[in-house]
Amino acid sequence: MPKGGQGGPQSLEYELKHYLELLADERTALNELQRRVGCTVTESNDEDDSTRREQLLANNRALRYAIGRLRHDMYRFQNLSQVNDIRNKITVVWKELREVQAEVKTLLSVRRQQNKSLEKLSKGDRLVSVLRGKQHEEQHDLRAKLKELESELKAIEKRDAALRERFIQLQKQTLLRVTEKDVAALRAKHEEQMRLIQDLQRQRGKLVMERDEAAADSRRQMLKAEREKAEMERDIAELRALVLARDEELTQLHLSLGK
Repeated sequence: MPKGGQGGPQSLEYELKHYLELLADERTALNELQRRVGCTVTESNDEDDSTRREQLLANNRALRYAIGRLRHDMYRFQNLSQVNDIRNKITVVWKELREVQAEVKTLLSVRRQQNKSLEKLSKGDRLVSVLRGKQHEEQHDLRAKLKELESELKAIEKRDAALRERFIQLQKQTLLRVTEKDVAALRAKHEEQMRLIQDLQRQRGKLVMERDEAAADSRRQMLKAEREKAEMERDIAELRALVLARDEELTQLHLSLGK
């Protein structure tokens, strides 16, 4: 049978449980004996049962004394400073565990926010790529149209210069022989050429303006996208720094718990 006053609180609890089980067995046997005493009428059985009853009562008193001693020892162990220190440490550990769980929840929230920021950054990169492709395509079309108009303008200017030269030569050679009809025809043709040149120059100016406006608009969109991208990168950098700081705090906390 286990002895009281030895070992720690766990051994005392085990011993108390053992004695309580023995006491329950003795009570069961005593109840059975009392039942048998009530039912038995023979003298020999009465004497045996009385002896057994006295023995059980003695065992019961011994068990009660042992249980009382165990309870006294357990109370004494529970009031030891070492036990109180262990309880305090357990309380601190539970508090730190709840803090760790809160930190883990915060980190998971931060990581979800970081994933959202990374997704927004990826969308921003795709938008910048699309804008650049669109700008390149528009600039290519405008350059082609401008080149075509400039080529046409140069051809007209060349013809106009030839006509001017021809007009001067004819004016010199046939100054007295040129009729008013010829002069009017040359002037009409010259005026038509000038109107055509002015029209082409207006078209060219309009295309140049459209090209500049398209380029400026594309630059504004790209600058806006790049600003948003830079802001998202700063947010991600801050989130990563926060995650690293939280990881460092968790590492230090785990190390302190391990100690």
